[in-house]
Order: sequence, then structure tokens, then C-alpha cells
Amino acid sequence: MNEKKSSVTDGRRARSGRSRNAIVTALLELIVAGTPHPSARQVAERAGVSPRLVFHHFKDMEAIYNELMALQGERLKSLLEIDLPPETPFEARLAAFVDHRVTLLEFISPVRKVMIGAEVTSKVMAAELERFRAFKRQQAAEVFGPEIARLDGETAAEVTAALQAVTSWTAWHSLRHHQKLSVETAERVMIRMIRGILNPSRGI
Repeated sequence: MNEKKSSVTDGRRARSGRSRNAIVTALLELIVAGTPHPSARQVAERAGVSPRLVFHHFKDMEAIYNELMALQGERLKSLLEIDLPPETPFEARLAAFVDHRVTLLEFISPVRKVMIGAEVTSKVMAAELERFRAFKRQQAAEVFGPEIARLDGETAAEVTAALQAVTSWTAWHSLRHHQKLSVETAERVMIRMIRGILNPSRGI
């Protein structure tokens, strides 16, 4: 009898887990497809569940967005790392880094545009976004470490800050959304900006 109850309980938990995953995945798919702020009904329809079930599993939409951050983190794992030894020539590192960074920034853009506003009211989202920003800042500083290491302390700090600014999602969004540049043109602009910051004589 106990084994039967345990089996039933396990089955319910499995179904509950599948429903939760379906809801969060549906939210992500809607955002990526171009619906930045889908309603609970839209999420339910996409997930194939009732609207009532959405709030059975999550107390509100923010709770779903918080879990969305974890799902997005899993999707990003294979895109985060880049292996560029410091002895790699500067131009080769520059090209490889920008190619990698552009792929990452384009991938995260649909979700990031939604999260950037939500972080004002959600401590969870704000913390996760800051963690990701810190990772990207550190990665840029490491890739171009040989160039930064040649500078004195104050100059190195300013150059590092400039480098991190031009390789950020905010800068990329400005190029793609506000200036309406193509991916290819925006990528060339990023290369030009980085080269100008780290090698002023070759920046033009």
C-alpha cells in the first residue's frame, strides 16, 4: 500500500515538474518569438495548460520570470567560454573575441530587453544580471590583458572601463536598435572601437 502511495506521489511530482518546465519554456519561447511581455493566458496557451494551472505552480508572473533566469542560464552555458591564449596575436584575439561576443549578445537580446526593465523591481533579476555583467567585464579584461598590462595603473583602469563599455550589451543594443545597424556593420564598429581603445594609432 505504501509503495502504491509512493508511486502515485512520485507521478504527481513528475507531472508537476513537467508543467512548471512547460510554463517557463513557453514564456521564454514567446519572448524570443517577439512577445516581450506575454500575459498569463498567452503563456498558458503556449504551454498547453490552463491559466489557472499557471498560478497553481507560480504565485505571480515575477516568480515565473525568476525561474526563467535559471533556464536562460542553462541555455547560455555553451556560449560563455572562449579560449584565447594571451600569446595569440592581437588582431587574431580581437577578431575571435568580437565574433564570440556578438554571438552571445545577439542570443541574449530578446530576453535581456525584457529583463532590463524588470530588474528595477526584482532583486533576483538584478542580482543575476549583475553577475552576468561582471562575468562579461572580466572576460574582456582577460582577453586583452596583454595590452592592458602595458599601461600604468590609472590609464589601465580607464582603458579597462572603456573596453567593458563598448563590449557591453547596452552598447550593442544601441548599435542594433537605436542606430539600426546590421549585425555585420555593428560587429565592425565594435572592432573599430576596441582597436581604437587598445591601439590608438590603428583606431581609425
